[in-house]
Amino acid sequence: MKIDFFNAFIAIAMSALLAWGLYAMTDIEALKILVGIGSFVALAGSSICSIAIKMGEQRSSIVIRATSGVFFFLLLLLNGIFTFFDFSKPLYIILNSLLLLIMLIINRSVTKSRM
Repeated sequence: MKIDFFNAFIAIAMSALLAWGLYAMTDIEALKILVGIGSFVALAGSSICSIAIKMGEQRSSIVIRATSGVFFFLLLLLNGIFTFFDFSKPLYIILNSLLLLIMLIINRSVTKSRM
């Protein structure tokens, strides 16, 4: 497994811009920072896996990139929905963390299968 640092920088910058947009769209002042930080962490984790990580096996790389891309858009949709509603902080953290951890478990199982 190798990390392309240029693509990782692009993924982090893209996640930061999307998180800033979600932060700016959040109406409830008490939730702005949580949405900004939470969406950045979730989007950066999934976008780095989908853009910057290269595996030795081509099939594994394709499956990991596809899985991470699907979870990126799922997390973006989830954070976009949370942007427009009042929500509890634990629910937000649990849902984002759970989706990110499920993505990492799937990616790990693909890596261990050596497709």
